[in-house]
Amino acid sequence: MQTSLRKVKVMKEFTAYCPNAQIPFLTAKHLKQFDRLNLAFVVLKDGKLSFDKLNNITHLPRIREANPNLRVLMSVGGAGAAGFSTMAMTSEGREDFARQCLNSCIEYGLDGMDLDWEFPCSIYEGMDSSPKDKENFTHLLKTIREIFDEYEKTNSKHLELTIAAGVGQWFIDQTEVPEFTKYLDHVFLMTYDLRGFGQEETGHHTTLYTKENDIYRMSADSGIQAWLDLGVPAEKIHIGAGFYSHMWTNVNPDNNGLLQVGEGGGGFGPNYDELRDEYVNKNGYVRYWDDEAKVPWLFDGSTFISYDDAESVVYKCEYAKEHDLGGLFFWRYLDDPDNELIDAIDENLK
Repeated sequence: MQTSLRKVKVMKEFTAYCPNAQIPFLTAKHLKQFDRLNLAFVVLKDGKLSFDKLNNITHLPRIREANPNLRVLMSVGGAGAAGFSTMAMTSEGREDFARQCLNSCIEYGLDGMDLDWEFPCSIYEGMDSSPKDKENFTHLLKTIREIFDEYEKTNSKHLELTIAAGVGQWFIDQTEVPEFTKYLDHVFLMTYDLRGFGQEETGHHTTLYTKENDIYRMSADSGIQAWLDLGVPAEKIHIGAGFYSHMWTNVNPDNNGLLQVGEGGGGFGPNYDELRDEYVNKNGYVRYWDDEAKVPWLFDGSTFISYDDAESVVYKCEYAKEHDLGGLFFWRYLDDPDNELIDAIDENLK
């Protein structure tokens, strides 16, 4: 059927992800800077949408007052969220879920939903999974789009349908990218967490470009180009910034710790506000800049920290403009309470 997807404006869009606990701290200044706010997360419980973990959605009237033009979406799922595979296994389950999403958008006055089924076909932290997730992921998005379009015909209100998607080839292999993107307004490519999670060798978790001598080839650029090569319209793709870090300890000091073996597997490190106040050129840590990858890192002779800062997010903004992407988003709000990164994005993206 013909869908009613809107064309993205030439102006690049700035989207913020805000977890439930941080919603009360959203400031009027920040809300005026964002084009879209994704509230995280609504989850599935026994096949039904649950707002237990998004109870601060009650702040929505204040959010609307601060910026009436802001598009506010509910993000459904998140890393480790279960129930999607089971729900999407049948057409009845998919339609029931889609109508729950529509009813929630109507009840709360939302502008759409962001599906964060991040690991279809993958067994991750006990999630339900099936090889059929590959096609059912597409079927689910198609069903939601059709039900949203039915609502638009009678109510003249377009509800956005977006997803958060992994950057690696694994996500492309386990889904039907050219098929399901037809039903989406936007794709938020999670161009962070590209390193860590058990890897012994240090590297940039928010790298914009692939380093020539890096054994791990994943980068924001390589991931985005792969989606473009599959025919996904550039204006649907949004590039992500990470307002937090990954770190390794007991790192070989060669090359100031970059691309060296260390311990800790690159687990999560401090958020940006703590990095700026306690780590960047302080307490023995030195900030280095990788002009090939267009990201910084910190090293004190033993501990390596990968992160985004104001300089690297500006390069991401320039990349979005150069490649005519939809815009830039970040995970997550309140990791930058002094507004340094938010201001840098706002000033350079538009």
